[in-house]
Amino acid sequence: KLGVQAKDVNNNLSENNIEFFVVDNSQLEILNFVVYPNPAVSFSNFRLEQNRRNKETEVIYQIINTQGKLIHEHSFVTSEQKREDNWDLTNQNGTKVAPGLYFIRVFLRSVEDQAKTQEIKKLIIIN
Repeated sequence: KLGVQAKDVNNNLSENNIEFFVVDNSQLEILNFVVYPNPAVSFSNFRLEQNRRNKETEVIYQIINTQGKLIHEHSFVTSEQKREDNWDLTNQNGTKVAPGLYFIRVFLRSVEDQAKTQEIKKLIIIN
């Protein structure tokens, strides 16, 4: 945060703050990935924060069961650095998934330079 003060020729004072972030964009990084509530009953939220501000990024959420089968996938492109998404605990056919342990994989790919990263969290469903 940088504070700036200036006076005009009539000695009128004006003040303002400038907020800026210094980041190393050389590597795409997931700064924060949270899956909640956990355990989940009727829905789950995915909170994601990555380091590239105002840069288009492809996001893919994959829900995988303990046998390694892809249960649900959701993908989109966004330029948001922070976002929150939700899942209604259904599979690709819209059927409620069985109670148990699932893995939530988030995969990010920069549209600009094709940089990639991923992270995996566990989610318990008790519907």
